Amino acid sequence: MSGEGGLAQYVLGAVPHGRTAIVAADGTGPLTGRALADRARRGAAGLAALGVGRGDVVALHLPNVPDFAPALCAVLRAGAAAVLCSPLATEEELTGQLALSRAAVVVTAPALRAPARAAAARAGVGAVLDLLPDRRAAESAAVPVVVRAGDPAVLALSSGTTGLPKYAVLTHGGLVANLRQAAGPLPLGTDDVLLALAPFAHVMGACGVLLRGLAAGATVVTLDRFTPAAFLGALSRHRVTQTIVPPPLVDLLATSALVDRYDLSALRVVYVGGAGAGADLERACARRLGCVVAQGYGMTEGGPMITVNPVDGRARPGSAGLPLPGVRIRIVRDGREVPAGSSGEVHVAAPGLMAGYLGDPEATRRVLGADGWLRTGDVGHVDGEGYLWITDRLKDLIKYKGHQVSPAEVEAVLTRHPAVAEAAVVGRPDARAGEVPVAFVTLRTPAIPEELVLFVAARVSAPKRIHEARIVGALPRGPTGKVLRRELRRRVRPGDMRTVTPSHPEFPGDLMAGLPVVDISGFATEAAPGPGRDAVAAEVDRICRETGFFLAAGHGVRPETRAAMFAASREFFALPAAAKNALAISRSSCHRGYFGIAAEALDEGTTGDLKEGLDTGGEHGPDHPEVLAGTPTFGPNQLPDLPGFRQAWSAYRAEAVEAAERVQRALARALGLPDDHLLAMAGGEVMYHLRLLHYPPQRHTRPAPGQLGCGEHTDYGTVTLLADDGVGGLEVMRRDGTWIHVAVPEGLLVVNLGDLMAIWTNDRWVSNPHRVVNPPDTDRYSIPLFVTPPYRARITCLPSCLAPGAEPRYAPQVAGEYLTSRLDATHPYRNPLLAARRAATPPQDG
Repeated sequence: MSGEGGLAQYVLGAVPHGRTAIVAADGTGPLTGRALADRARRGAAGLAALGVGRGDVVALHLPNVPDFAPALCAVLRAGAAAVLCSPLATEEELTGQLALSRAAVVVTAPALRAPARAAAARAGVGAVLDLLPDRRAAESAAVPVVVRAGDPAVLALSSGTTGLPKYAVLTHGGLVANLRQAAGPLPLGTDDVLLALAPFAHVMGACGVLLRGLAAGATVVTLDRFTPAAFLGALSRHRVTQTIVPPPLVDLLATSALVDRYDLSALRVVYVGGAGAGADLERACARRLGCVVAQGYGMTEGGPMITVNPVDGRARPGSAGLPLPGVRIRIVRDGREVPAGSSGEVHVAAPGLMAGYLGDPEATRRVLGADGWLRTGDVGHVDGEGYLWITDRLKDLIKYKGHQVSPAEVEAVLTRHPAVAEAAVVGRPDARAGEVPVAFVTLRTPAIPEELVLFVAARVSAPKRIHEARIVGALPRGPTGKVLRRELRRRVRPGDMRTVTPSHPEFPGDLMAGLPVVDISGFATEAAPGPGRDAVAAEVDRICRETGFFLAAGHGVRPETRAAMFAASREFFALPAAAKNALAISRSSCHRGYFGIAAEALDEGTTGDLKEGLDTGGEHGPDHPEVLAGTPTFGPNQLPDLPGFRQAWSAYRAEAVEAAERVQRALARALGLPDDHLLAMAGGEVMYHLRLLHYPPQRHTRPAPGQLGCGEHTDYGTVTLLADDGVGGLEVMRRDGTWIHVAVPEGLLVVNLGDLMAIWTNDRWVSNPHRVVNPPDTDRYSIPLFVTPPYRARITCLPSCLAPGAEPRYAPQVAGEYLTSRLDATHPYRNPLLAARRAATPPQDG
């Protein structure tokens, strides 16, 4: 290949000019093929004006947005190589990437400007650009750059999970060859809509998805922020025909009740990448959606696409498929090629292989032979019909007393247990055995570690038996969906027997977390009591005994009321700090008003939660009896003077209180009490406190040890109703002490019990710990309504919850006194000793 543009010319020359080539999932940033080509041409001219040309490196530090496409094509047209940098990278990580790649320029987005500039300064990079300069005038004068097939086009971090990071150099000729090879086995045309979920910071996302889609003339839909609802909504709204997903999302598509809420009838092909999903799960997903589910195999060094299952009915579920045209595969064991059906290391030869690792000839020689064969480090076999089956990684094999134990084999046994959703097995160093197998598992239904250890022991030989099972909320994964075994190995130091959970998993692990949905519409004020209430009450009783959390449908809060409240909340938290602090909660006598970041510490051992909030209660004027009596939680609200705020707040509060009354009627009936028992308790009026919460992005914040968006805690009253914006981050503790990640379907409310309900029921019902681990790269908003019995209500154990002759587990509590004691323990402005302690350990801002 020679001539102007190289890879960019190949892609842009195939994009239809008169139709949408790329658009964001929310409908923003659409670019026609003509606009894409124009912006790429002007961007290349702008780079040339900065002195960027052939042999230079430009870093793309951008999220999955339409602007990525013209930026990448502009860099390629300018003759430079694009280095792909993750928008999730920390400043330190980005600094290392820029230094290693020797980038001359960083192209970023306005939201990422601060870390990009800081990293560029540390790495000695001369220019940081918000997207690309638009040089219309220079465009016509720009000299076309001649790009040769062997010129570097993309520098991509190796997707390997051990060792120091290395940049694989992928050339113009190699990437064009790979796109051409994939065109037949991965059919895609102008009638297709391709959802780009794979990160563009990885070569599979940038080239195997984005450029492949553009070169085929399809419409590419980008999804920058993943949530289950955003993913499914994009599939439905854009009538997506193809997408590529990691294994956890195959499980979501195959099993989640959330899928039934969306029209996915246009979806024809779901490609699975990053790791194998398993034959049974692939079949289940295909049956449910009525589409083809095809696993493929690739790696950064491989170009990146190597094999894929045919979509014409010849797919072999569980296999990695057939080699792309022009790709050769051999299986090597002990230095010799072995016949079909025999297992060994997978070697690949193809025109799209990397040229080598940037600046590291020794590392290149270790994996890329002079004969042109790439050692993948993967273990597998090719069957008699040419299908590749990947079974393990060479470096993942566990050496137990001289035996080589395959983690994949043990994982396959574990996932046969009905409670296990996913499993990953690694070796833990052991002085006597060398290594012993340890399993990390996520669960569908409750199980205890000892049960899983015995389950495996009954089915495998002694070297393969796991010595420990750790139950976690999700397996840590890299950007392509691969399990990060290096992270799991880090957690299994000798003697370390703690159960651990990941922070900010890239993809959801146990989606929905097993939270059941309860329709409470039958407990509305206007609903006639009937036998249906008893069935719902029985289900509520079962749930409250097990987890104390469920999702409420039929709650009566209208979507438009909810949307208006979230909009008003966002508008308030966007105000300058001075405007918010004018409503400071410390100025209130009844705990009403604004509190800032880290002002509340729900986990009392930390330095404060990474959230800000606005606390409100009922509208109590100066002549209200409780205000006249000086009751601590009664008094005026401090609401912002924003247009429409009070109306939105009043409407939402009224409908949320009605929803809470429905829940309380259901709870009362579940306890064998009259439906309105909780609404008519002695001691005054039921207290409803509505709180608006904002969790800012943590990208530019270095949390203190143990500091979360919202620390581990239980709620204080009888019950809480939470409206969630769908970003995710809510985690609930299981009875075994591990955490599950909760995804909240749009329109449902999260309902959970508080401490006073547990005291009242003598722990028959559970007040479960929970927390918020807010995603680091986006804002999160939520609106909880806390329900507490009347201030002077005396909470004593219900006779029906106490065994004959037994003593209650808890002393009687006065509801209001308990509430104020908990507020005193978590808010420094109410507690001078707490304030002094917190002042000694302030939050650490990076």
